[in-house]
Amino acid sequence: MARDVVLELTGHKALDRELAALLDQSTKGVKGVLRGASRDAAKKHVLPKAKAILAKHRQTGNLASELKVRAIKRSRTAVGVGIGFPDPLFVGDTFYAGFLEYGTDEREHKSGKAVGRIRPDSFLRKPLYESEAAVRAEYIKALRERIAKANAKVRAAK
Repeated sequence: MARDVVLELTGHKALDRELAALLDQSTKGVKGVLRGASRDAAKKHVLPKAKAILAKHRQTGNLASELKVRAIKRSRTAVGVGIGFPDPLFVGDTFYAGFLEYGTDEREHKSGKAVGRIRPDSFLRKPLYESEAAVRAEYIKALRERIAKANAKVRAAK
């Protein structure tokens, strides 16, 4: 069950109206700001790090060129983006990305030859975890800019 957002506004009535409008419309205003902030943060902080890790494994360059930032399915409770490929891991033209992300065990092929182990090199999760503080800062910055814009609008109306 989703928690209710409690907002208490105090101060200038016009500013209160602008801030209320920011959070009104079933939180559309905040979701819109956070949706844009998450997309920008992923493109600015996470995607370049993921592509840098993939550059170490570059054979054809296909993985790095296929890596995209896409919005997650719209929801009432979640806002965000995902970084990935057109196909899921282990499927399609970029199937081998899953082996790079999670690694493989050393196994014996049915021919009797040992198949080498691929060590996991988390090119999707590692950049995300390393960029957590920067992404959070982007969210805060985007919300502050939106509030400052509402505040400037009120001041201009005076």
